[in-house]
Amino acid sequence: MRLKPCLDAARLQEELRVAESRLWRAEEPYRFEGFFGSETKVYHDGKWVGVSLRSQGGSPDRTDPGGPGLEDFRDTTLVKHTPYISEVLASLRAPLRSARLLRLPPGGVIGVHRDTYHGLEYGQLRLHAPITTNESVENVIRGQEWHWRPGELWYGDFGSLHHVRNNGSVDRVHLVVDVAITPALLTLFPNEFASQIRCADILFHEAPAAVEPEELGRLQCCFRLPSTLVRGIFDIDDGIVAELDAELTLRGDRLLLRVEDRDLFRLIPLSGRRLALVGWTMERYLEYRTDGRRVVALALVLRRGRQETQISFHVSSR
Repeated sequence: MRLKPCLDAARLQEELRVAESRLWRAEEPYRFEGFFGSETKVYHDGKWVGVSLRSQGGSPDRTDPGGPGLEDFRDTTLVKHTPYISEVLASLRAPLRSARLLRLPPGGVIGVHRDTYHGLEYGQLRLHAPITTNESVENVIRGQEWHWRPGELWYGDFGSLHHVRNNGSVDRVHLVVDVAITPALLTLFPNEFASQIRCADILFHEAPAAVEPEELGRLQCCFRLPSTLVRGIFDIDDGIVAELDAELTLRGDRLLLRVEDRDLFRLIPLSGRRLALVGWTMERYLEYRTDGRRVVALALVLRRGRQETQISFHVSSR
């Protein structure tokens, strides 16, 4: 679905030339540094490469879209040299997650796959702005082929099966941006689409809540985390350990979720006694209840549009 802004293709191509001097690395569709080690999933032929304008922790070496972790998203040093792209990103009027320039050269193939946890019901959208392309690019989403041109901004249902093959003689380079969903962002969609949106099926971004340091300190607690949950929600597990020791702990002004004495996630307070996972959307968060002195109940909430699942943990005193 093409969005309303018309971009300046010539300025995008000019700033692409600035980025050409940087080191372009193989695109990592998924990377997670978790409790059981690092995992990377790749579904392309190795020719698909990228350079980051914005990444988790601001690292220029990351070409993955990021996810829940210890670091939030920050601009890389490349942004200082791409002022027009910075204007484009600001015009989206939504919290930015990753922003990458991704190149698929002639003959390159991105295999059939889904971009999990992307869509209105998951709280984040993936937008594409073609910079260079050609008519022979095979871009198929849900069985329908699309031809996107430089100067256009597109939203695709990348949570569905899709694939790309560059059958032409010119590089396909797109600015690919992941954004959290806000009402302002949705105004960029065609009017007929915006009028049909059922707001109850959209997970809108929520801003952090102001919490006093002593209140954060009262959230420190220990609980048991089933390894099967770690496998399905956070990480990969070999299935041997039944439960893992977990805790919420305060380090300076950072509230962390630790598993077996290892820092895995930083948490940000939201309104309504909820804790968001840094680097993630409203698709999942922790919900707690206190007796005024300590946490007496803790649960993980998983959401998809209007659907909600809650998993409670047994909390013990520290």
